[in-house]
Amino acid sequence: MTVRAYSLDDAEATYRVFFDAVRLGAKTRYTTEQRTAWVPDERMPDSWPDKLARDTTFVSEEDGRITGFMQLLELSHVDMAYVAPDKMGTGTASDLYDKIEAEARKQGFTMMTTEASHLAKSFFAKQGWQVEAAQVVTRNGVEIPNFRMFKDL
Repeated sequence: MTVRAYSLDDAEATYRVFFDAVRLGAKTRYTTEQRTAWVPDERMPDSWPDKLARDTTFVSEEDGRITGFMQLLELSHVDMAYVAPDKMGTGTASDLYDKIEAEARKQGFTMMTTEASHLAKSFFAKQGWQVEAAQVVTRNGVEIPNFRMFKDL
């Protein structure tokens, strides 16, 4: 597996990972209604490629296939962290996370933040993150619980 910087050519593949991670990978923790509200369409939105290109995004690639990605926004906020369902628990997320944290440190950040799903919460906790608060966000009229988390660097 290789972890590298995102390129616009990765847009379709990263959206597929996002869709599958939410719709399939999160099915044990979120209802069908919540997962559909979170990612309502299987088609990639036009804004997706540039959304990932605007900030620091790393992708994991194995045998020519994108298997995950993580994005670090300007304010040291991990905005997106998704892994293909068949790669969950294989170290893909850890390899991506190592790159993201190294980048945050390189940029001089002293703290990182995120809003983690139930699945991501346990992953981030293993990396030394702490829960600041449980919260509920509304997507397409549906309430979805998640967790505000932080890590001091």
